[in-house]
Amino acid sequence: NYCVVKLTAGWGWRISLSMAAVPAAFLTIGAIFLPETPSFIIQRDGDTDKARALLQKLRGTTSVQNELDDLFSASNLSRAAIYPFRDIFKRKYRPQLAMVLLIPFFNQLTGINVMNFYAPVMFRTIGLKESASLLSSVVTRLCATFANIVAMLVVDRFGRRKLFLVGGIQMILSQLAVGAILAAKFKDSGLMDKDYAFLVLITMC
Repeated sequence: NYCVVKLTAGWGWRISLSMAAVPAAFLTIGAIFLPETPSFIIQRDGDTDKARALLQKLRGTTSVQNELDDLFSASNLSRAAIYPFRDIFKRKYRPQLAMVLLIPFFNQLTGINVMNFYAPVMFRTIGLKESASLLSSVVTRLCATFANIVAMLVVDRFGRRKLFLVGGIQMILSQLAVGAILAAKFKDSGLMDKDYAFLVLITMC
């Protein structure tokens, strides 16, 4: 019996790690087929036709000349910069610098990565069995992978600002809902009804 328990326990982290590697491999393979951005093509090759064709495909229109001219202007300005890392601290670039620093900072501060990291422990604590809690973690990761794919498909069409607004609203509502469910239904014994545990899972996803 001891050997069986030890073998079962030893496989837990292997299964969890293997399942986590599936979406990572999927994203890595997908990145191979991901096209370069128009700005990168202009910066590296200066290939106007290739950049225009890609822009037309992304925007869904042939009227991209103004945006193409802007990309060329930006590329020429970046080539002319002598001390680009020193320039970023100038007053006119402070909004961009603030965004670069504050977006990842507040992303960590929301606690969403902590929730994802400790998802198996949390689901086991609120009433799901160990196998179900591991499966719940896999489900949340698959949802995140699907969201990444959707974001890659729509980001150039709708813009990053809209995605930030929609994503931010979703995060606020979902985290408030998870907190409210845990506060209302989490018992002193450290257990929760299975129905509410699955509701937490759905809300996190």
